[in-house]
Amino acid sequence: MSALLDKGNPLVLVSDGDIGGLLGLHLREEVGLSNPLISIDGIELREFDYIDIGALIPSSGAAPVVIKSLVFPGQQDGV
Repeated sequence: MSALLDKGNPLVLVSDGDIGGLLGLHLREEVGLSNPLISIDGIELREFDYIDIGALIPSSGAAPVVIKSLVFPGQQDGV
């Protein structure tokens, strides 16, 4: 992952536990990560899910998150 971060790419971290803020602070203050960083929590993802993360809402400090699932049609009988 360091090759991607060395190019200035952002780091997006998503967890289902309540660690997003703490992990983000740790990466900034202790590790010294200077890349753009998004660290959110309380998100449960499954296989084939992807997320859209919107811009930060200044009044609340929250960001809108939409979880989408890729659904593939199953094989139908007789086809």
